Amino acid sequence: MYTIVPDTNVLVSGSTVPHGNPAFILDSWRSEKVQIVTSLEILDEFQRVMLEKFNAPKTKLKFLMHFSYGRVKLLSQNRNSMLSKKILRTINFLK
Repeated sequence: MYTIVPDTNVLVSGSTVPHGNPAFILDSWRSEKVQIVTSLEILDEFQRVMLEKFNAPKTKLKFLMHFSYGRVKLLSQNRNSMLSKKILRTINFLK
């Protein structure tokens, strides 16, 4: 299985445009052909961009939920940081 470390642009593009390489990466991840590795900072930026620029409803941000179920590997899992607490609150809000 390949491991991919996408930046925020790839996550946003793959979530908003149905065709192209970013969409292929996310489709491959959904079908468990690749592992995505990211950071809380990238997830935070993804959430911010999706909410501010695309007015994404909460249901569109299900990507954030998957890391809590082990589908996305985090580079750093410092749950004491302010950013970590913010992301975890968001995940609980989206459930």
